[in-house]
Amino acid sequence: MEAERKIKRLERGRPAFVIDLEMVERMAAIACTHIEIAQVMKVSLTLLTRYKGFQDAYQRGFCMGNQSLRRKQYEVAMGGNVPMLVWLGKQRLGQKDTLSAEISGDVAIHDGERERLLSKLVSIVPKRTDTEAPDQRVN
Repeated sequence: MEAERKIKRLERGRPAFVIDLEMVERMAAIACTHIEIAQVMKVSLTLLTRYKGFQDAYQRGFCMGNQSLRRKQYEVAMGGNVPMLVWLGKQRLGQKDTLSAEISGDVAIHDGERERLLSKLVSIVPKRTDTEAPDQRVN
């Protein structure tokens, strides 16, 4: 009689959710968000993120996706794709596009242009803080 009672007590309540962590890894590998995974799994976001092993599975999948993407980008770049080579150079080697201009000779400034140019310069030149040394200009 006591054993039957225990069995009935165990059968009560909502059945436990089982989340397929391999599916979580596959979805994370294609950069699915937590919300998207929860919707596919038909569980709440809270239940999903609190599920034991979810965070580890998500991180593993996300990292695998990043590795696959990098591998493909590298293959494309090594195949001669110039924009991809430039992009990878910027990302991995810290390379950047720089533009420089040099003006030589006399520059004529018409009436009203001086103030407009000065206001533009003031807006793009970083402001000096009190800890910096004062200007060393010679007038």
